[in-house]
Order: sequence, then structure tokens, then C-alpha cells
Amino acid sequence: FKHGGAALPTEKKSELLQIKKQLSLLTQKYSQFTLDALNAYEKLIPLSEAAATLKGLPPSALSMAQLSAEKSGKPGFYRFTLHQPSLEAVLLYAENRPLREELWRAFNGLCVEGPFATENLISEILELRERLAKIIGYENFSEFVTSDRMLKPPAKIREFLDNLYTYAHLKAMAEFNQLTSFKKSLGDSTAFEPWDNAYYREKLQEKEL
Repeated sequence: FKHGGAALPTEKKSELLQIKKQLSLLTQKYSQFTLDALNAYEKLIPLSEAAATLKGLPPSALSMAQLSAEKSGKPGFYRFTLHQPSLEAVLLYAENRPLREELWRAFNGLCVEGPFATENLISEILELRERLAKIIGYENFSEFVTSDRMLKPPAKIREFLDNLYTYAHLKAMAEFNQLTSFKKSLGDSTAFEPWDNAYYREKLQEKEL
């Protein structure tokens, strides 16, 4: 009831209601931008280039990509998107490193710029969340959102995450070093990049089976 503004005077309740309405519209717009950006990307590769460009991809992934192209009115191509499992197939299996990089960058750069950029939306959402929290009586949105959580206040959560990082970082670095060494053992001495992670992790798992 407190979070809903039950204890607030009438004018504050009206302000809170307006903020919630604005937040609802902005978060919906954010979700739509994300979906639109996902749907806007496609990578088309002619069927004739499969042997050279798509080496390593399983037949099921190629069939799916060919069907995707046909359904989008582009027969004669393989069509890859940022949706799963299309993206995953490329990152896991494609020997073509530049292709893996292109799709990885496209996915991780979603909504950064262009018609679906969300930076301004995020700023507006953050500002409204702070206003909402302060109207209800919290110092900031972090205090508000963690008030009914097991780990509170936010400083306690930060302490928990810092402690977790110590152990997680050690394990992550051990796995990174293992993958880097494995990559070099296959004759690739280039720097290990994010778009190499899934590919070499899959290769290593196949070797250990």
C-alpha cells in the first residue's frame, strides 16, 4: 500500500499516478524499440557462397536460414537474424570469424544509435523512477525497489555482489585462460574476442566428450 501511495496526500497521489502512466508508456516504447531493432537486422548470404562463408554450420541451421529467406521473399539466400536460434547457430558453429563478429556486434549494439536508439528513453525512465521513489518517501529508486527484498539496503546488495565477484572472477579467468590456450592449440594466435567465446567453448566441449 505504501508503494502504491496510499499514505500520500491527494496532490501527491495525482503526481504519482501521472509518473506511473509516463513510466508505463516509456517502458512500453523501450520494449518496442528493442523488438524493432531486432527485427530490422538481417544478414543475407547467397546459397552459392555457403561452402566458403558458412562452413561449420550444421545442416539444420542452414535449412532454417534458407527457409527464413524464402519466407521473407528472398529465395536464393540464407538469411540470418539476431533472433534465436539463428544468432546462436552462427556464434556457436560458424568458422567464419568475421561473420561471428558482425552478428555479435550487431546484437550487442542494438538501440545504441539510429532510429531505435534508446539512450534518451533510458534517461527519462531513470529520472521518473527517482521522482517516484522520492514521492513515496525513499532516498532513491534503489532504496525503493529493494525495500521488500531479502538483501537490503542497496549497500548490503553491493557488498554481496562484491564478495561474489571475488569468487566468480577467479573461475571466469580460469575458464578464459583455458579457452585462450585451446584456441592457440588449434593454430589461432589472434587475440581472444567476445565473438570467439561461444565458438571455442563449443569446440572444447566437443573435444572433451
